[in-house]
Amino acid sequence: HRYSAKSFDWKKLPAKFKLKHSHYYNDLGIYFYNSRDYKRAAAMFKKAFHLDKNNDVFAANIFNALDNLNQHANGLKFIQSQPAEIKQKDYMRAWKARFLEKTGKTGKAIEIFEQLFAGNYREHDDFFKYVNLLENNNRKDDAVKAYETYLAAGETVKLRTGQAWLMYRMEKYKEGAAILKTLLDKGPFNAEIAFDLISMYSKAGEYRTGLN
Repeated sequence: HRYSAKSFDWKKLPAKFKLKHSHYYNDLGIYFYNSRDYKRAAAMFKKAFHLDKNNDVFAANIFNALDNLNQHANGLKFIQSQPAEIKQKDYMRAWKARFLEKTGKTGKAIEIFEQLFAGNYREHDDFFKYVNLLENNNRKDDAVKAYETYLAAGETVKLRTGQAWLMYRMEKYKEGAAILKTLLDKGPFNAEIAFDLISMYSKAGEYRTGLN
């Protein structure tokens, strides 16, 4: 097939060529992104996504570029402009929550995160954003419950450490220390965790335990 520049119509482009061109645009976007030209990067990423709306990476690239431009409201508009089956995807909803938080709509952001994490959504960075929002909005007890639910499906050292420091900030030093002690007992020695554990024992008034 041949297309003249004058009469070119993306809708008539065969599917295999759309996919091919989408990667060209994405590569250009990455070049501009790495050059910190986020405006051009966003434009290229949008062209790529326009040709392949099932590519989650292209969408994430758009959002990262807009985030660097502090164009969070534009990010929300872009999400809202997508077809229902696209904007209801978990990663789209997560980005919507991030942009809502950055535009001051904290309550709505928390609501979306609650819905996501009530299901099978697993994204640690978003989870930390979620529990931080809960904690910063006087919902520490809900943050504790969120940790318990999320950790039931699988844990990491970073998640457990985050849970321990939440206990610390709630002045539940013994509970925090117990979490860190379990981490040390289960895994290889970690000097940072050991130091944090001593700090928590100290706050709990268990000085001798901390020295053992």
